[in-house]
Amino acid sequence: MPFPTINACIVCEFARPEVGNKTILLGYYGIAPHVRIQVQDFALPVQLCFVFAGGPGHGHFRMDLKVTSHNGATFDAPGVEGDMSPEASVSNIFMGFQGVLPGPGDYTASLLVNGKAQYQAAFALDPGPQAPGPAPRPQGRLN
Repeated sequence: MPFPTINACIVCEFARPEVGNKTILLGYYGIAPHVRIQVQDFALPVQLCFVFAGGPGHGHFRMDLKVTSHNGATFDAPGVEGDMSPEASVSNIFMGFQGVLPGPGDYTASLLVNGKAQYQAAFALDPGPQAPGPAPRPQGRLN
């Protein structure tokens, strides 16, 4: 059996494995391509997790994540290599990204399998509200 067919991609901030073959998704943004993420400061790293969901697969694979920005710049994330069990009827592949991205616009997250693009998920980054600064000091007169 080949690599599983990927049918959807959930985008969140972080995923945490739990007991009982469960995963908690933190900071859920949506299901691509219906994802718009507000970023307060584009000078700081953005943390994203892409959950590629699909059917059964079987074999040994190298999986990598590549994020492509609106201006064509690409950003790689750490990959993983391993075996998929033929007993599993579904596949959920979690790929994390953390890095500074070049600003607002449309992006694509590509799941690469053995060096070839297997699935692409579109998402967008928007400027978010600015964090409030320190409160102004009260002005008064001293007598």
